[in-house]
Amino acid sequence: MQCSCGCSEVHEVAWRRTADNKRVTFWSDGLVTGPFGFNLRGVGSAKSAWSTKRDLRAAWIVADLVGFLDFSEVGAAVKTARKLCEKSGWTTKAAIGRAVLDSLDKRTE
Repeated sequence: MQCSCGCSEVHEVAWRRTADNKRVTFWSDGLVTGPFGFNLRGVGSAKSAWSTKRDLRAAWIVADLVGFLDFSEVGAAVKTARKLCEKSGWTTKAAIGRAVLDSLDKRTE
């Protein structure tokens, strides 16, 4: 799948810092990795074109939220965002982002 920049190879498209100052990298195929490019625990890569689109949407939602999260929460946020993107289709990013944050709040109560 070709990236919006025109490159067909998988490449880094953005990175953000978590609340505890760890680097999280976002890739053109929807993969989200931690420091040094290591995969986040429990977060795999897409197997089909549809799941790649879902993963990309979820990754950008998490990219907007990652500054509010500790690194230990990022994997759960990605998994939750992917599930919500799959269930709710193309609901607004804000609605999915709020649901991701709500689900993380429930885990810490």
